[in-house]
Amino acid sequence: MIELRKDSIVKTFNQPIFKKDKQLRDNLILQCILDHAQQYPSLQKALLTNNSKEFGKQDITEILQEAGINKYFPKTADFLGWFKSQNIS
Repeated sequence: MIELRKDSIVKTFNQPIFKKDKQLRDNLILQCILDHAQQYPSLQKALLTNNSKEFGKQDITEILQEAGINKYFPKTADFLGWFKSQNIS
């Protein structure tokens, strides 16, 4: 579970990644994901989201990759296929 932290909220308002006014929720979600990824740099990370309109954009996937989130899945079936191929216990 990703924790909602005060500094994530502050970054959301002060340094929004999505620039449109109506994207506050997406900004907060993305900032929480990035902050969580930075807290656990050695863990393997993947993002599963149906919101490919926002999170599938090249600039956003590059930001995710910089944070160590190297797997992005817009479809649950693709995520499950990848997950099952991992030796995660």
